[in-house]
Amino acid sequence: DNGTQVFSGSGNLFEHFDGGDGYDVMTDIDYNDKFWIINKEIWTDGPTDENITPPGTNEYFPNLAKSWSNEEVIYAGYSRTFVSGDQGSNWSELTYTAASSTIRVPGNWALASCPSSNSRLYTAGRNNNNISAQRRGMWRVDGLNSVVPNTYTYLGSKPGFPTNYTKITGIGVRPTNADQVWITVGGFDANVKVFYSGNAGETWSNVSGSLPNVPILSIVVGSGGTALIGTDIGVFFRSTGMSDWTLYSNGLPRIPVTDLDLVDIVGGSMLYASTFGRGIWKTPIDLSCEADLTVNETSLRGLRNYQASNTLSSTTDIEGGDGTKVQFKAGNQITLSAGFVVEPGSTLQAVIAPCNTGPLPDVRMASQNSSASKAKTATPFRKKIFTISQSKRKKK
Repeated sequence: DNGTQVFSGSGNLFEHFDGGDGYDVMTDIDYNDKFWIINKEIWTDGPTDENITPPGTNEYFPNLAKSWSNEEVIYAGYSRTFVSGDQGSNWSELTYTAASSTIRVPGNWALASCPSSNSRLYTAGRNNNNISAQRRGMWRVDGLNSVVPNTYTYLGSKPGFPTNYTKITGIGVRPTNADQVWITVGGFDANVKVFYSGNAGETWSNVSGSLPNVPILSIVVGSGGTALIGTDIGVFFRSTGMSDWTLYSNGLPRIPVTDLDLVDIVGGSMLYASTFGRGIWKTPIDLSCEADLTVNETSLRGLRNYQASNTLSSTTDIEGGDGTKVQFKAGNQITLSAGFVVEPGSTLQAVIAPCNTGPLPDVRMASQNSSASKAKTATPFRKKIFTISQSKRKKK
C-alpha cells in the first residue's frame, strides 16, 4: 500500500523504487527487467519507466506471470487475462466461445505459468460477463506460443473441484510436471483449504487434511513435489510421502503469509515469505534427496533440515541455544564424527527414514535444554563417532 521496494541482494536494506499503491511485482528470467503494479497499471523499467497496461482495463490489483523459457512472454490477470509476446508493448486477450457466448478468461485471483511447459497457463478469477455457469473458477489454457489456436478448459466443474469456496488465492504447479497442480482457498469454510490434481485439473482431491480453519493465502511447490503454503497463521508444508500438513516455523510470527518463493542456493533452497505487517522472512530448506550427504558447515543455527536416501554424516557445531533445532534424516545410516558438537540449549533430532516423508516428530535425541526441575547449566554434547544405522546402533 506504500509503494514498491527493491532488494539488491546485499545487506538488509530495501530501496524505495516507486510510489503509489504497490501490488504484484515480477522480474524476467534473467532478473534484468522489472515489472510492477501501481494501483491499476502495469509498469516496466528501462531507459525510462514505461506504462504497459493492457488497453481497456480499469481494475485494481492485477496479477503478473511470465514464461519460464521466453523472457519476452508475460501475462496479466484482470477480470480478463492478457498475454504479451514483447514484454507488454502489445497485448492479446485470452477468450473463447462456449454455448454461443464469448468467454473472457479471468485471472484476477491467481495466475500460474508452468516451468516445464511454456505452452500452458493456469488462471483463476471472477468475471461477471461470463455465462452464469462460468462466472468464476479456474481455467487451463494450452497451446500458447504455437501456431494452432489455444485450447481452453474450464476446470471449475471438474470432479472433486470445490463448490463452496470464497476465493482461490493461489495456484502452485510442480516445476518438473505441469500436470501436477494445487490450489489454495481463502475464507473460513472448514476443510476447504487446499486441493490437488495430478492430471492437469481433470479431477481433484481435497488435501486440506487437518489444516486449521483459517484462510490459505499463498503456495509454492518444489521440484520434488513438496508444497508449502502461506496461511493466516504461518507456513505449513506437505511432501509427497506425507499424509497431512505440518507447521514449518522457527521464530516466524503467527502472521498472514501473503506470498512464498523458492530460490535455489548451494545445498538446497531458500524459502522466502512475505507477511502482512511483519516484513519479509527467509529460511534455508532442503527439498532434494541426495544418496549420500555430508554436512560439514562450520556451525548450524535456527531450524535446519537435512536428508539423504542412503547415508548422512556430519562434523558440525550445532549452536544457537533455544530456537535451534537441526534435523538429520537418512535411509540407512547417520554418522556424527569427531568435531561434532551440540551446544547447550540447542537440539538435534536424527532418525532413519525415507526422504520426503515429512519432518521428524518433536522429540529430542540429543538436547541440553534445561527445565525448572533441573540445573540451569549444561555441558555440550560431544561425540568422537556416533553412528545410527538401520540394522543396529553403535557408539564408539
